[in-house]
Amino acid sequence: MISDMASTAGRVLKAKENSRPDALTWKSASTHAANGLAAHPLVLVQCLACVLALISAAECHIVAIQAVPNAPILSSLLYGFVLWYWWGLAATALWKSAQKSGKDFFSASSTFKQACIGVAVAGAHIWVLQRTVDWSRVHWPVLESAGYSALDYLNLNRFFFELLVYGFIFGFTGLIHLRLASNRDKMRTLSLERQLSDAHLRALQAQIEPHFLFNTLNAVTSLVEQNRNEQALRTIQNLTSILKSTLRRNAPEKISLAQELELIDDYLSIEVTRFADRLQVDMNIDPASLDGQLPCFLLQPIVENAIRHGISRCEEGGFIEIKAERRGARLCLRVRNTTPAIDKPVQPGHGIGLANTKERLSAFYGRNYEFRTSALESGGFEVFINVPYERDRQ
Repeated sequence: MISDMASTAGRVLKAKENSRPDALTWKSASTHAANGLAAHPLVLVQCLACVLALISAAECHIVAIQAVPNAPILSSLLYGFVLWYWWGLAATALWKSAQKSGKDFFSASSTFKQACIGVAVAGAHIWVLQRTVDWSRVHWPVLESAGYSALDYLNLNRFFFELLVYGFIFGFTGLIHLRLASNRDKMRTLSLERQLSDAHLRALQAQIEPHFLFNTLNAVTSLVEQNRNEQALRTIQNLTSILKSTLRRNAPEKISLAQELELIDDYLSIEVTRFADRLQVDMNIDPASLDGQLPCFLLQPIVENAIRHGISRCEEGGFIEIKAERRGARLCLRVRNTTPAIDKPVQPGHGIGLANTKERLSAFYGRNYEFRTSALESGGFEVFINVPYERDRQ
Protein backbone atom coordinates (compact mmCIF):
# COMPACT_ATOMS: atom_id res chain seq x y z
CA MET A 1 0.00 0.00 0.00
CA ILE A 2 2.72 2.43 0.98
CA SER A 3 4.79 1.49 -2.08
CA ASP A 4 1.78 2.10 -4.34
CA MET A 5 1.24 5.54 -2.80
CA ALA A 6 4.90 6.37 -3.21
CA SER A 7 4.81 5.24 -6.82
CA THR A 8 1.72 7.33 -7.49
CA ALA A 9 3.29 10.39 -5.84
CA GLY A 10 6.43 9.89 -7.91
CA ARG A 11 4.42 9.80 -11.14
CA VAL A 12 2.55 13.00 -10.15
CA LEU A 13 5.79 14.83 -9.36
CA LYS A 14 7.34 13.65 -12.58
CA ALA A 15 4.31 14.80 -14.54
CA LYS A 16 4.54 18.24 -12.89
CA GLU A 17 8.23 18.49 -13.67
CA ASN A 18 7.59 17.49 -17.29
CA SER A 19 4.82 20.08 -17.65
CA ARG A 20 6.85 22.89 -16.04
CA PRO A 21 8.92 23.76 -19.15
CA ASP A 22 5.71 24.13 -21.17
CA ALA A 23 4.25 26.35 -18.47
CA LEU A 24 7.40 28.45 -18.36
CA THR A 25 7.46 28.69 -22.15
CA TRP A 26 3.82 29.81 -22.21
CA LYS A 27 4.48 32.35 -19.47
CA SER A 28 7.54 33.67 -21.29
CA ALA A 29 5.63 33.94 -24.56
CA SER A 30 2.74 35.71 -22.83
CA THR A 31 5.09 38.16 -21.14
CA HIS A 32 6.91 38.82 -24.42
CA ALA A 33 3.62 39.45 -26.22
CA ALA A 34 2.41 41.79 -23.46
CA ASN A 35 5.66 43.74 -23.54
CA GLY A 36 5.45 43.98 -27.33
CA LEU A 37 1.93 45.39 -27.18
CA ALA A 38 2.91 47.86 -24.45
CA ALA A 39 5.80 49.08 -26.61
CA HIS A 40 3.42 49.69 -29.53
CA PRO A 41 0.35 51.47 -28.12
CA LEU A 42 -1.34 51.84 -31.51
CA VAL A 43 -1.25 48.07 -32.02
CA LEU A 44 -2.69 47.64 -28.52
CA VAL A 45 -5.53 50.07 -29.35
CA GLN A 46 -6.39 48.20 -32.53
CA CYS A 47 -6.38 44.86 -30.72
CA LEU A 48 -8.63 46.27 -28.00
CA ALA A 49 -11.02 47.68 -30.61
CA CYS A 50 -11.18 44.29 -32.34
CA VAL A 51 -11.87 42.49 -29.05
CA LEU A 52 -14.68 44.89 -28.13
CA ALA A 53 -16.11 44.61 -31.65
CA LEU A 54 -16.17 40.82 -31.43
CA ILE A 55 -17.79 40.92 -27.97
CA SER A 56 -20.49 43.30 -29.21
CA ALA A 57 -21.02 41.18 -32.32
CA ALA A 58 -21.43 38.04 -30.18
CA GLU A 59 -23.95 39.73 -27.87
CA CYS A 60 -25.86 41.14 -30.86
CA HIS A 61 -25.97 37.73 -32.56
CA ILE A 62 -27.20 36.01 -29.37
CA VAL A 63 -30.08 38.50 -29.12
CA ALA A 64 -30.86 38.15 -32.85
CA ILE A 65 -31.00 34.34 -32.93
CA GLN A 66 -33.36 34.30 -29.97
CA ALA A 67 -35.92 36.05 -32.19
CA VAL A 68 -34.79 34.72 -35.57
CA PRO A 69 -32.87 31.42 -35.38
CA ASN A 70 -31.46 31.86 -38.89
CA ALA A 71 -30.22 35.44 -38.29
CA PRO A 72 -26.95 36.00 -40.24
CA ILE A 73 -23.82 36.38 -38.14
CA LEU A 74 -22.28 38.71 -40.73
CA SER A 75 -24.72 41.46 -39.83
CA SER A 76 -23.72 41.22 -36.18
CA LEU A 77 -20.01 41.36 -37.10
CA LEU A 78 -20.64 44.41 -39.28
CA TYR A 79 -22.51 46.14 -36.46
CA GLY A 80 -19.82 45.31 -33.87
CA PHE A 81 -16.96 46.62 -35.98
CA VAL A 82 -18.79 49.81 -36.98
CA LEU A 83 -19.64 50.36 -33.32
CA TRP A 84 -16.16 49.90 -31.88
CA TYR A 85 -13.53 50.03 -34.61
CA TRP A 86 -14.60 53.60 -35.29
CA TRP A 87 -13.28 54.49 -31.85
CA GLY A 88 -10.12 52.51 -32.50
CA LEU A 89 -9.43 54.75 -35.49
CA ALA A 90 -10.34 57.84 -33.45
CA ALA A 91 -7.92 56.78 -30.68
CA THR A 92 -5.16 56.30 -33.28
CA ALA A 93 -5.75 59.79 -34.67
CA LEU A 94 -5.77 61.27 -31.15
CA TRP A 95 -2.52 59.51 -30.30
CA LYS A 96 -0.78 60.92 -33.37
CA SER A 97 -2.19 64.35 -32.56
CA ALA A 98 -0.81 64.05 -29.03
CA GLN A 99 2.63 63.20 -30.43
CA LYS A 100 2.59 66.33 -32.59
CA SER A 101 1.24 68.59 -29.85
CA GLY A 102 3.65 67.35 -27.21
CA LYS A 103 3.05 68.78 -23.76
CA ASP A 104 0.55 71.31 -25.17
CA PHE A 105 -2.03 68.58 -25.80
CA PHE A 106 -4.13 69.75 -22.85
CA SER A 107 -3.75 73.46 -23.56
CA ALA A 108 -6.88 75.62 -23.88
CA SER A 109 -6.58 75.96 -27.66
CA SER A 110 -5.92 72.25 -28.14
CA THR A 111 -8.83 71.27 -25.88
CA PHE A 112 -11.20 73.61 -27.74
CA LYS A 113 -10.01 72.21 -31.04
CA GLN A 114 -10.55 68.63 -29.86
CA ALA A 115 -14.02 69.54 -28.54
CA CYS A 116 -15.01 70.77 -32.01
CA ILE A 117 -13.54 67.65 -33.59
CA GLY A 118 -15.37 65.52 -31.01
CA VAL A 119 -18.73 67.02 -32.01
CA ALA A 120 -18.02 66.18 -35.65
CA VAL A 121 -16.75 62.66 -34.87
CA ALA A 122 -19.74 61.86 -32.60
CA GLY A 123 -22.23 63.13 -35.17
CA ALA A 124 -20.55 61.22 -37.98
CA HIS A 125 -20.47 58.02 -35.93
CA ILE A 126 -24.18 57.96 -35.08
CA TRP A 127 -24.96 58.70 -38.74
CA VAL A 128 -22.76 55.79 -39.88
CA LEU A 129 -24.32 53.52 -37.24
CA GLN A 130 -27.82 54.39 -38.38
CA ARG A 131 -26.91 53.88 -42.03
CA THR A 132 -25.35 50.50 -41.16
CA VAL A 133 -28.52 49.37 -39.37
CA ASP A 134 -30.74 50.58 -42.21
CA TRP A 135 -28.57 48.88 -44.82
CA SER A 136 -28.57 45.60 -42.81
CA ARG A 137 -32.39 45.65 -42.60
CA VAL A 138 -32.64 46.07 -46.37
CA HIS A 139 -30.00 43.46 -47.16
CA TRP A 140 -31.26 40.92 -44.59
CA PRO A 141 -35.06 41.37 -44.24
CA VAL A 142 -35.21 38.71 -41.50
CA LEU A 143 -33.55 41.22 -39.15
CA GLU A 144 -36.81 43.18 -38.97
CA SER A 145 -38.08 40.54 -36.56
CA ALA A 146 -34.83 40.64 -34.57
CA GLY A 147 -35.42 44.19 -33.35
CA TYR A 148 -33.34 46.10 -35.92
CA SER A 149 -36.37 48.19 -36.87
CA ALA A 150 -36.45 49.65 -33.34
CA LEU A 151 -32.84 50.84 -33.42
CA ASP A 152 -32.67 54.63 -33.63
CA TYR A 153 -29.32 56.37 -33.10
CA LEU A 154 -30.26 59.80 -34.40
CA ASN A 155 -31.17 61.35 -31.05
CA LEU A 156 -29.55 63.68 -28.50
CA ASN A 157 -29.03 61.02 -25.85
CA ARG A 158 -26.95 58.92 -28.23
CA PHE A 159 -25.09 62.01 -29.43
CA PHE A 160 -24.07 63.00 -25.89
CA PHE A 161 -23.03 59.41 -25.16
CA GLU A 162 -20.81 59.41 -28.26
CA LEU A 163 -19.36 62.78 -27.24
CA LEU A 164 -18.63 61.39 -23.77
CA VAL A 165 -16.80 58.41 -25.29
CA TYR A 166 -14.68 60.77 -27.40
CA GLY A 167 -13.89 62.88 -24.33
CA PHE A 168 -12.84 59.78 -22.39
CA ILE A 169 -10.52 58.65 -25.20
CA PHE A 170 -9.12 62.18 -25.48
CA GLY A 171 -8.37 62.40 -21.77
CA PHE A 172 -7.01 58.87 -21.45
CA THR A 173 -4.80 59.24 -24.54
CA GLY A 174 -3.43 62.55 -23.30
CA LEU A 175 -2.61 61.19 -19.84
CA ILE A 176 -0.81 58.16 -21.27
CA HIS A 177 1.11 60.36 -23.72
CA LEU A 178 2.19 62.79 -20.99
CA ARG A 179 3.26 59.90 -18.76
CA LEU A 180 5.35 58.37 -21.53
CA ALA A 181 6.79 61.79 -22.41
CA SER A 182 7.73 62.28 -18.75
CA ASN A 183 9.46 58.90 -18.69
CA ARG A 184 11.31 59.72 -21.90
CA ASP A 185 12.43 63.04 -20.41
CA LYS A 186 13.74 61.27 -17.32
CA MET A 187 15.62 58.75 -19.45
CA ARG A 188 17.01 61.55 -21.62
CA THR A 189 18.09 63.45 -18.51
CA LEU A 190 19.92 60.40 -17.20
CA SER A 191 21.51 59.89 -20.61
CA LEU A 192 22.58 63.53 -20.77
CA GLU A 193 24.07 63.34 -17.30
CA ARG A 194 26.10 60.33 -18.34
CA GLN A 195 27.14 61.94 -21.62
CA LEU A 196 28.17 65.19 -19.96
CA SER A 197 29.97 63.43 -17.13
CA ASP A 198 31.95 61.49 -19.70
CA ALA A 199 32.61 64.68 -21.67
CA HIS A 200 33.74 66.41 -18.51
CA LEU A 201 36.22 63.64 -17.73
CA ARG A 202 37.48 63.49 -21.32
CA ALA A 203 37.95 67.25 -21.41
CA LEU A 204 39.83 67.09 -18.12
CA GLN A 205 42.02 64.29 -19.45
CA ALA A 206 42.67 66.17 -22.69
CA GLN A 207 43.84 69.22 -20.75
CA ILE A 208 46.12 67.53 -18.24
CA GLU A 209 47.53 64.77 -20.44
CA PRO A 210 51.34 64.53 -20.09
CA HIS A 211 52.33 65.93 -23.49
CA PHE A 212 50.14 68.98 -23.04
CA LEU A 213 51.59 69.75 -19.62
CA PHE A 214 55.09 69.02 -20.90
CA ASN A 215 54.74 71.37 -23.87
CA THR A 216 53.24 74.10 -21.70
CA LEU A 217 55.92 73.85 -19.02
CA ASN A 218 58.60 73.66 -21.69
CA ALA A 219 57.23 76.87 -23.19
CA VAL A 220 57.31 78.48 -19.73
CA THR A 221 60.93 77.38 -19.27
CA SER A 222 61.93 78.86 -22.63
CA LEU A 223 60.23 82.13 -21.79
CA VAL A 224 62.04 82.32 -18.43
CA GLU A 225 65.41 81.61 -20.10
CA GLN A 226 64.69 84.45 -22.53
CA ASN A 227 63.80 86.74 -19.62
CA ARG A 228 60.23 86.97 -20.88
CA ASN A 229 58.93 86.51 -17.38
CA GLU A 230 55.69 88.36 -17.96
CA GLN A 231 54.68 85.98 -20.77
CA ALA A 232 55.76 83.00 -18.70
CA LEU A 233 53.60 84.16 -15.82
CA ARG A 234 50.67 84.73 -18.16
CA THR A 235 51.05 81.20 -19.56
CA ILE A 236 51.00 79.70 -16.06
CA GLN A 237 47.91 81.74 -15.24
CA ASN A 238 46.17 80.47 -18.38
CA LEU A 239 47.00 76.88 -17.51
CA THR A 240 45.72 77.41 -13.95
CA SER A 241 42.52 78.94 -15.31
CA ILE A 242 41.94 75.94 -17.58
CA LEU A 243 42.41 73.48 -14.73
CA LYS A 244 40.09 75.47 -12.48
CA SER A 245 37.42 75.68 -15.19
CA THR A 246 37.58 71.96 -15.72
CA LEU A 247 37.57 70.97 -12.06
CA ARG A 248 34.91 73.34 -10.79
CA ARG A 249 32.16 72.00 -13.06
CA ASN A 250 31.36 68.95 -10.96
CA ALA A 251 27.81 68.57 -12.40
CA PRO A 252 26.68 68.15 -15.99
CA GLU A 253 25.17 71.34 -17.36
CA LYS A 254 24.76 73.68 -20.26
CA ILE A 255 26.79 76.86 -20.16
CA SER A 256 26.65 80.12 -22.04
CA LEU A 257 28.73 80.67 -25.14
CA ALA A 258 30.60 83.40 -23.25
CA GLN A 259 31.74 80.86 -20.62
CA GLU A 260 32.80 78.38 -23.31
CA LEU A 261 34.80 81.10 -25.05
CA GLU A 262 36.61 81.94 -21.79
CA LEU A 263 37.95 78.39 -21.62
CA ILE A 264 38.89 78.45 -25.31
CA ASP A 265 40.62 81.82 -24.89
CA ASP A 266 42.81 80.46 -22.08
CA TYR A 267 43.61 77.38 -24.15
CA LEU A 268 44.48 79.41 -27.26
CA SER A 269 46.65 81.79 -25.25
CA ILE A 270 48.87 78.87 -24.30
CA GLU A 271 48.93 77.53 -27.86
CA VAL A 272 49.81 80.97 -29.24
CA THR A 273 52.75 81.07 -26.84
CA ARG A 274 53.83 77.60 -28.00
CA PHE A 275 53.54 78.22 -31.73
CA ALA A 276 54.42 81.94 -31.68
CA ASP A 277 53.93 83.40 -35.17
CA ARG A 278 52.80 80.08 -36.63
CA LEU A 279 49.38 80.38 -35.01
CA GLN A 280 47.01 83.26 -35.53
CA VAL A 281 43.49 83.40 -34.12
CA ASP A 282 40.53 85.22 -35.60
CA MET A 283 37.38 85.28 -33.42
CA ASN A 284 34.24 86.78 -34.94
CA ILE A 285 31.56 86.61 -32.24
CA ASP A 286 28.10 88.13 -32.52
CA PRO A 287 27.33 89.85 -29.16
CA ALA A 288 23.73 88.64 -29.42
CA SER A 289 24.97 85.03 -29.28
CA LEU A 290 27.03 85.28 -26.09
CA ASP A 291 24.17 84.46 -23.73
CA GLY A 292 23.04 81.47 -25.80
CA GLN A 293 23.38 78.13 -24.05
CA LEU A 294 25.19 75.12 -25.42
CA PRO A 295 26.59 71.88 -23.98
CA CYS A 296 29.73 72.54 -21.96
CA PHE A 297 33.06 71.62 -23.57
CA LEU A 298 31.39 71.53 -27.00
CA LEU A 299 33.86 73.72 -28.89
CA GLN A 300 37.10 73.13 -27.00
CA PRO A 301 37.82 69.63 -28.42
CA ILE A 302 37.07 70.93 -31.93
CA VAL A 303 39.54 73.81 -31.52
CA GLU A 304 42.14 71.42 -30.10
CA ASN A 305 41.71 69.09 -33.09
CA ALA A 306 42.04 72.04 -35.47
CA ILE A 307 45.41 72.90 -33.96
CA ARG A 308 46.66 69.33 -33.63
CA HIS A 309 45.65 68.14 -37.09
CA GLY A 310 46.12 71.46 -38.87
CA ILE A 311 48.45 74.08 -37.44
CA SER A 312 50.95 71.71 -35.78
CA ARG A 313 51.44 69.77 -39.06
CA CYS A 314 52.24 72.84 -41.12
CA GLU A 315 55.61 74.59 -40.86
CA GLU A 316 54.16 77.85 -42.14
CA GLY A 317 51.36 77.73 -39.57
CA GLY A 318 47.92 79.08 -40.25
CA PHE A 319 44.73 80.62 -38.91
CA ILE A 320 42.17 79.34 -36.44
CA GLU A 321 38.85 81.03 -37.15
CA ILE A 322 36.00 80.85 -34.65
CA LYS A 323 32.69 82.40 -35.62
CA ALA A 324 29.43 82.52 -33.68
CA GLU A 325 26.22 84.31 -34.58
CA ARG A 326 22.56 84.25 -33.71
CA ARG A 327 20.13 83.80 -36.62
CA GLY A 328 16.68 84.29 -35.20
CA ALA A 329 15.92 81.25 -33.05
CA ARG A 330 19.14 79.46 -34.06
CA LEU A 331 22.73 79.63 -32.82
CA CYS A 332 25.35 79.06 -35.54
CA LEU A 333 28.93 78.10 -34.68
CA ARG A 334 31.86 77.66 -37.05
CA VAL A 335 35.43 76.51 -36.34
CA ARG A 336 37.89 76.53 -39.20
CA ASN A 337 41.62 76.00 -39.53
CA THR A 338 43.13 77.44 -42.71
CA THR A 339 46.48 75.98 -43.68
CA PRO A 340 48.18 75.23 -47.00
CA ALA A 341 47.49 71.77 -48.37
CA ILE A 342 50.07 69.29 -47.04
CA ASP A 343 50.73 65.60 -47.48
CA LYS A 344 51.77 64.68 -43.95
CA PRO A 345 49.79 61.82 -42.43
CA VAL A 346 47.18 62.78 -39.88
CA GLN A 347 48.20 61.92 -36.33
CA PRO A 348 45.63 59.99 -34.27
CA GLY A 349 43.70 62.03 -31.71
CA HIS A 350 41.85 61.19 -28.52
CA GLY A 351 38.60 60.06 -30.11
CA ILE A 352 36.70 62.83 -28.28
CA GLY A 353 36.33 65.18 -31.23
CA LEU A 354 33.84 65.02 -34.05
CA ALA A 355 32.14 61.70 -33.25
CA ASN A 356 31.67 62.63 -29.60
CA THR A 357 30.42 66.11 -30.52
CA LYS A 358 27.80 64.72 -32.87
CA GLU A 359 26.68 62.16 -30.30
CA ARG A 360 26.24 64.84 -27.64
CA LEU A 361 24.35 67.14 -30.01
CA SER A 362 21.99 64.28 -30.82
CA ALA A 363 21.48 63.57 -27.11
CA PHE A 364 20.71 67.22 -26.33
CA TYR A 365 18.66 68.24 -29.36
CA GLY A 366 17.35 65.03 -30.93
CA ARG A 367 17.12 65.81 -34.66
CA ASN A 368 16.83 69.55 -34.17
CA TYR A 369 20.44 70.38 -34.98
CA GLU A 370 22.83 70.60 -37.92
CA PHE A 371 26.39 69.32 -37.85
CA ARG A 372 28.61 69.56 -40.93
CA THR A 373 32.28 68.94 -41.55
CA SER A 374 34.12 69.74 -44.75
CA ALA A 375 37.65 69.93 -46.08
CA LEU A 376 38.55 73.28 -47.64
CA GLU A 377 39.86 73.33 -51.19
CA SER A 378 42.63 75.74 -50.25
CA GLY A 379 43.65 73.55 -47.34
CA GLY A 380 42.26 73.21 -43.86
CA PHE A 381 39.09 71.91 -42.30
CA GLU A 382 35.78 73.38 -41.17
CA VAL A 383 33.18 72.31 -38.62
CA PHE A 384 29.73 73.94 -38.67
CA ILE A 385 27.13 73.57 -35.90
CA ASN A 386 23.57 74.91 -35.90
CA VAL A 387 21.49 74.43 -32.74
CA PRO A 388 18.40 76.09 -31.22
CA TYR A 389 19.12 79.37 -29.45
CA GLU A 390 18.40 79.01 -25.74
CA ARG A 391 18.88 82.09 -23.61
CA ASP A 392 21.06 81.70 -20.54
CA ARG A 393 18.79 81.97 -17.46
CA GLN A 394 21.60 83.00 -15.14
